[in-house]
Amino acid sequence: MKKLYFLCLSMLITSLSFGQEAVITSYVDSSCPSQAGRTVEIYVDGTIDFTGWNLVRQSNGNGFTGIIDISSLGTISDAFAYITNSSATIDSEFGITTNVIENSSVNGNGDDAWQLTDAGDTIIDRFGVENEDATGLDWEHLDSYVYRVDGVAANGGAFVVTDFTYGALNILDNEGLCNSASALSNIVPFGSYSTTANTNPTVSITSPNNNQALDSGTTSVDIEFTVANAPGATVNITVTTNAGSPVTTNGVTSPFTISPTADGDTYTVSLDLIDGGVLDTDSIDFSIAYPCDLQVGTITETCDAITPATTDTYNVTIEYTGGGTSTYIVDTGGNGTVGGDDPTSVAAGTITITGITEGTDFTVTFMGDAGNSSCDFSRSINSPNCDPQLTLPITETFSYADGSLLGNSEWTNHSGNDGDLQVISGQALVQHGTPSEDINLPFTSVSGELFFAFDMTVPDVGVPIGDGGSDFEYFAHFKDDGFGFVAQLDIVAPSGAGDYTVGISSDQNTADATWATDLTYGSSYRVTVRYNQDTNIAELWVDAATESDTSIIGADEADPGDTVASFAFRQSDSSENEGILVDNLVIAQTFAETVLSTNDFETTNFSLYPNPTNTGIVNISSSNSDEMNIQIFDMLGKQVKNATISNNSIDVSNLNTGIYLVKITQNNASTTKKLVIR
Repeated sequence: MKKLYFLCLSMLITSLSFGQEAVITSYVDSSCPSQAGRTVEIYVDGTIDFTGWNLVRQSNGNGFTGIIDISSLGTISDAFAYITNSSATIDSEFGITTNVIENSSVNGNGDDAWQLTDAGDTIIDRFGVENEDATGLDWEHLDSYVYRVDGVAANGGAFVVTDFTYGALNILDNEGLCNSASALSNIVPFGSYSTTANTNPTVSITSPNNNQALDSGTTSVDIEFTVANAPGATVNITVTTNAGSPVTTNGVTSPFTISPTADGDTYTVSLDLIDGGVLDTDSIDFSIAYPCDLQVGTITETCDAITPATTDTYNVTIEYTGGGTSTYIVDTGGNGTVGGDDPTSVAAGTITITGITEGTDFTVTFMGDAGNSSCDFSRSINSPNCDPQLTLPITETFSYADGSLLGNSEWTNHSGNDGDLQVISGQALVQHGTPSEDINLPFTSVSGELFFAFDMTVPDVGVPIGDGGSDFEYFAHFKDDGFGFVAQLDIVAPSGAGDYTVGISSDQNTADATWATDLTYGSSYRVTVRYNQDTNIAELWVDAATESDTSIIGADEADPGDTVASFAFRQSDSSENEGILVDNLVIAQTFAETVLSTNDFETTNFSLYPNPTNTGIVNISSSNSDEMNIQIFDMLGKQVKNATISNNSIDVSNLNTGIYLVKITQNNASTTKKLVIR
């Protein structure tokens, strides 16, 4: 909505030529869910081959350590490029599909910094101050964006705050198609940078944004604006409230305050830059939102039944307050049946959604009457796992064909690309770096203490852990039924001349305590971790034979801890992007149950056959002939058979057609397998 009026004067336009140069032109700290909208924009002036180039993030003022390889951009000439957390999001929000790299490490907050380095690790350009957290400083961009001033060349690391313009803090809150609002392209000026400095006289409103809806309860609004290339010029402002009569004030300075304002008001603001005539104008529309009184509380998803059938359903209850203040619509997108209390007429209560097909995740949207409510928000509903789960103790030997671990036993993906976590020669490979899959083995929750233990080997990466930086990542942990992680096991830098060591955290992303003895690449160690769900404390042993052996203890976090529902492996980026080979996993409730040597596992490698069966007999093979205790459970968890056998077969002719869990115990080793009877 800007119009330029040019004076009839001859003006000298200075153009700056940068040769072959790349500059950081923008960063967007979008509030799209799951960091999806966060994006760095760069511009290439000339032609550059990006092989070996990196975009490097500084997090919370802790130095530039977060390296993102941008070699895949290839060769770019006179064009913009984008490194984004989600390519689908910038396509949706900006229509950008060319010169795009997707990388989950583009997740910087509004206090973080970025720099570009070339193939020789030379700093080409930087946004932000090294070793400085931007919180409260003039380059902070929390839930906002920054954009480079036209004509400003690459700085070689010498960042100047005024070389960028900054959106108002939190200006992107609830904005974007991702939040059911207008596209981010209406706010963020991607693709507008020019290598030529602008010498035209301009006036620009920087806050509020055009078409922005300010929060309910806002009683005054500052109109902030900038003037460039117009010494001696003045600014006149015209404000129109609720489509009424315009009111003009001459000779104003930034900020100009509009007061009082009220919920539901709409405003049109225009600025004229004056010097003997109108040099430039800018205008915006904004409004003050009505309140959103409806507040959603606890959401609970509950299975109708715990069976292996794919036709099970589940129900949802949603607690709320603030009802009876507008006409509210609860939209489930056709999933289930909405019932319970009606927020249109009932002030506080519980909304129910019943009869949802198991495995269906969906979004429920709450909308008020636009004439008196700004409510238009959504909540994600995630299907619970209504299948029967494994019971402790669990033994996992990874005796599967090489390939994805997913699909074997009950292993389930909870993040990243399906199939990335691999089984190699009877071991699970947890690989930091390119693979992104995080995977978990769910089981029936128990109270008190839990243990996991496994044999681990770290193959040689050529240098000790830590030589490439200080980015250490946990790779194994317990997990609740959401995304609460506890008892995190880390690979960390050695304290002496070794290759690496391990650390434990009770409830944090970095180790609280580190094993004092260095470990060696290529050697196998058995690690054992205890987590107390009541005290929220984790403990770690290495090659321990008894519980009284030397251990290290994580921090004493707030009580109680998480209710553990699964064991998980995690793959991420780390300084050395090392791999960890894992074998002979045991998840149990006592230390003694986890102390099994490699030989114990090799001698208790069980299998069931035929499976499925319709013969009335199931054979159970083992590599020794000792007695086995067999417990069979139906899908409701009821034990239907318990027998001790020595002839490697069990009669199941009295069991109905269906799916069962068979727990096999021999010589203190146990495993649970699924049996299908036809």
